[in-house]
Amino acid sequence: VNSQDITISTYEYAAALLNAVVAVQSKYDERQRISHSLGYALMRGVEVSIAALPASFSQIVGTLGADPDESNLRRSWQYLRDAGVSRDANWCFGPAAVSALLGINKFTSKDFVDGNAITTAKIGNLYGYPVYISNLLNAPAAGQTQCFLAHREAIILIRQVKPTVRESYLIRNNADGLLAYDLYNASEANWVNEAPAGDSDPTANDSGAVLIRSA
Repeated sequence: VNSQDITISTYEYAAALLNAVVAVQSKYDERQRISHSLGYALMRGVEVSIAALPASFSQIVGTLGADPDESNLRRSWQYLRDAGVSRDANWCFGPAAVSALLGINKFTSKDFVDGNAITTAKIGNLYGYPVYISNLLNAPAAGQTQCFLAHREAIILIRQVKPTVRESYLIRNNADGLLAYDLYNASEANWVNEAPAGDSDPTANDSGAVLIRSA
């Protein structure tokens, strides 16, 4: 049985005051605007936590500060295929890496791909997996980004407390205090590769994900 211990220790919150006078006089729904902002803050925290994980991936391609090339992508694909992965994975790149990929003809030309990458500034599937872009990927230094390719089960997200909102009137401020918080953990998952049967016990590792070092 493949098991893994997870310690839930990431507690994050966001808070704001809604002044009673502002709430009455504003032509906007300030309570809704604040709620959306608090929700964004919590989800941003989760994305930042997940984006920090690739730094510890054991499978690595590319060079920090350099544009990714086709050989990096093919080797990343092979890492996952060697682990038995053929679907349900995603690429996640920073803006600089996507800009470099948009300059590779076979990823944008209609001779090779569907859609119009130049008009939409979006790259379709690469080697069978969809491409996503994030501005929150880990950046060890200026001009460096830690992108990744990962199966959806290669990253564990456990929420002990889902995003929860609390509200209280604060007389000293004549305002409603709104607070949103959650408690969770994001970790890389260890699993056993799909391989021919043998006499020895298989070893669990993080073979479901690849760190792609890039600009």
